[in-house]
Amino acid sequence: MHRTKLAPFIFTLLMALTYGMGVGAYSLLEPDTCFLLAMGRWICQHMTLPTTDPFSYTFAMWAEPQGLVVYQWLTEVIFYAVAKASGTLGLVTFDCVILIWAFLIIPWRIMQHFQVLPLRAAVIAAYVALGSIERMRLRPEIFSYLLLSVYIEVIIRADSKECSTTVNWKLAGTLAGIMALWANLHSGFVIGILLILMVNIKQLGWQFFKHDKNYSVVNTWSVSLLACLIASLITPYGIGLWKYIPHLYFHAMNHFIIELQPISAITLGTLPHFLPFMGLALLAVWQAVRQYQRRLNACDSLYIMFAIVGIGLGLACQRMTAFALLLVLPIIGRGLGMKNANVYLVDLRQRRLYTLITLSAMIGSLGIVLYTHPTIPASSRDCGQPFAAVKYIAINKPSGNLLNDPHFGDVLLWNVENPPKLFHDSRFDVYVWQIMRDYMMMAECLPGWRELFIKYKIDWVFLAPSAKLCSCLETDNQWRIAFKDKNAEIIIRKKMH
Repeated sequence: MHRTKLAPFIFTLLMALTYGMGVGAYSLLEPDTCFLLAMGRWICQHMTLPTTDPFSYTFAMWAEPQGLVVYQWLTEVIFYAVAKASGTLGLVTFDCVILIWAFLIIPWRIMQHFQVLPLRAAVIAAYVALGSIERMRLRPEIFSYLLLSVYIEVIIRADSKECSTTVNWKLAGTLAGIMALWANLHSGFVIGILLILMVNIKQLGWQFFKHDKNYSVVNTWSVSLLACLIASLITPYGIGLWKYIPHLYFHAMNHFIIELQPISAITLGTLPHFLPFMGLALLAVWQAVRQYQRRLNACDSLYIMFAIVGIGLGLACQRMTAFALLLVLPIIGRGLGMKNANVYLVDLRQRRLYTLITLSAMIGSLGIVLYTHPTIPASSRDCGQPFAAVKYIAINKPSGNLLNDPHFGDVLLWNVENPPKLFHDSRFDVYVWQIMRDYMMMAECLPGWRELFIKYKIDWVFLAPSAKLCSCLETDNQWRIAFKDKNAEIIIRKKMH
């Protein structure tokens, strides 16, 4: 181990501890966690993937031609297995370990590869971690963050060594193996394939302009691209997963989801986690200009491509900023690195540092969980969960077709044994736009809502008390309030004698 100052080391451990506390506080806040766990439980209980939605009655009414595509089934099984084995404590700890490696440890390793001075490396890694604070939730994309960071590190280490006329079969096989896993975990695997495609574009372009006669079309990266494309088909749906991706990415409901909208000036002023993204994006642009002025090499051009794609994705979609934080790292490291540096934070062969960082983050998250004892989903000061209403439903089991808030549906799926069939939940890609439109018309009592009630044969509703529909039904003598508190209201149609 090289001699070094302790300041960057201590700073990073404190950053990891703080980050872990954030994960402990925010990991389980989203109701989406419930449908992920519920689907994982269903898969484990039936030992197969469902071909139609087991949780709603509306899916069959408006079934998509491709049927139900459980594109992140492996994530759901893993989450359920962790929850069954160790409860909320295990889920939060699992989330923390994945995120700390994706957003702190591997970014630090990338900086080390470029021989960035220790304090600079620690600050850059801290900025990446700070920029990911909105992505701390236990969601399938945590696997994409981790595997994308792994792909980036593998590419920058291998691309500078590989000869274009040879094939590193071990590297190609490793990338393909990761891709086969990634394609079953989360739809973000497409970004991994895009990275390898960019490496091939870089090689083709560079060799074309350099007129290198030794260049071979069959090389490590072309073989890796083909292998990863084939590996992405190793899912229960084969090519059907690729056919589903456009439906997932461009669903009409996406226009109503705030985090899928572009970044705006208003967004930057209200959500501070975008500031690290913008800071690192500007730093990446500056370093790209510097490298251009110094005369680009093949690796520089690749890293600039990564940054351009990352910044473009982050600006176009708020949810993509976390991916962008990782994609701008290579050009930043390249620009800040020292060719003949003799000061390192730690030798890359040492693992003790990464273990300490991981343990520090775990201590932070465990401390918060043990103090707060979160539920699934967790309640916050701004967002109470309808647990009392869910308990009422579990005991009284209202019959007939339900109209429910999508997030309330999530809570029902996980917290009630044999839950009632839902109108829908927050798996918005599962349902056609017509279902979303009809729900909003009924919940807001827009013209035609009574006809929709007849169409769907609604017998009871489970909504927030602030919903206009609740006010309408409260004064209707054909309906009665079965349950009401500050978080939820249940109104049931009276039986006709």
